[in-house]
Amino acid sequence: LLSRGLGDVYKRQEIFKTNIQQHKDAERIAQKLQSFFPDAAITFDLEDCDRILRIMTPNNDLNKVPELVKQNGFECEVLL
Repeated sequence: LLSRGLGDVYKRQEIFKTNIQQHKDAERIAQKLQSFFPDAAITFDLEDCDRILRIMTPNNDLNKVPELVKQNGFECEVLL
């Protein structure tokens, strides 16, 4: 899915569990998150039972991700 060398560019990865079910909603949330984290690679796996949101970033602090997703009407928590 990603064309960059993951080990070299993305130093931090976080995986979140969401309740996003529609691809259009995932695209909208990804665009909003991209504005906060412009250097991040953001993907969803809506086929997974946990509706996975994966964010890989070179150096951003991702602690605000759940809050940003929740502000848009969806649940989001770090998947342990």
